[in-house]
Amino acid sequence: DMFPSAWMKRSDEVCTVYMAESSIPNAGLGLYTAFDLDEGEHVNESEILVPIIDKMTNSDTGLAGEVCWTDTLVFDIEFESLGSVRIFFPGFGAAINCHMGLNNVYHNAGAKRDGAGLHRSKDPGAGAFSHYHDFPTVATQPIKAGSELFVDYGEKWFRDREHSMGVVPFQDDFDQADIILEDFLTEQMILGKEGKWDNLSNDQQQS
Repeated sequence: DMFPSAWMKRSDEVCTVYMAESSIPNAGLGLYTAFDLDEGEHVNESEILVPIIDKMTNSDTGLAGEVCWTDTLVFDIEFESLGSVRIFFPGFGAAINCHMGLNNVYHNAGAKRDGAGLHRSKDPGAGAFSHYHDFPTVATQPIKAGSELFVDYGEKWFRDREHSMGVVPFQDDFDQADIILEDFLTEQMILGKEGKWDNLSNDQQQS
């Protein structure tokens, strides 16, 4: 258990993920898989998580504030403090973008914990490292090599940034759009089978 399983599975000489321009316009870089992934397969090596228990103000969040998750990401991590706990995600998983209609990986809540035998209130080295490691990112569906990875940030992340990003469609919006499109295509198929499509005017066909 000393090394993450993904390290043992694939050679260190082969890149399993890579960064390139995101398929989301104006989103900067995105993370792509270099291998085909099966549903449930771990993406790249697992990661270290760092609990943040100090209050972070607007002036000192910076990049760390963008890649911090709520304590719901890891089971029991909320007990690290009587106050709120955030999770700093410093690894490759923090580079994954979110698209509510295309999310294809998720951050598994199964991080391992190891305190290295140090007493939390007696040993001075206890606060010098994170207890949380081997945190996997998992494919939620089969993903082809060369595909961009997307993970759910949660609606709150986008609502808190509407002033700078504008309104972003959520999963319910994409689900509703799928229903509308399915109804439209079904109607066109019915019209085509009944021979009525060619009898419609150009304006009616385009509407």
